[in-house]
Amino acid sequence: MIGPAKGDAKQGQVQASEVQIDLGYTYPGSQAGETYRYMGMELTRYPEPMDAKLKQMNEICATWDAMNEAAKLNKVAAAWTAASVALGALSAIVGAIA
Repeated sequence: MIGPAKGDAKQGQVQASEVQIDLGYTYPGSQAGETYRYMGMELTRYPEPMDAKLKQMNEICATWDAMNEAAKLNKVAAAWTAASVALGALSAIVGAIA
């Protein structure tokens, strides 16, 4: 799940490193059979487990998945930044020649 986090980001603006962690639990008002994406799979939401170890393992896996998603977004952002720097340098060279 990607969305703006609380803090410096302007409303409606999504930054690459701000990926929300989705634990996959049901929540008040959720519909029966609602799904979420986890490691490329579509899974059904389920109630929060009562076992502390299972809950901890789920939190670690959800955090890992969110970090992987943020890393992918940051990689794309870095590529766009590199492309804009290269085009800016090319523009400066063409401007100096002309």
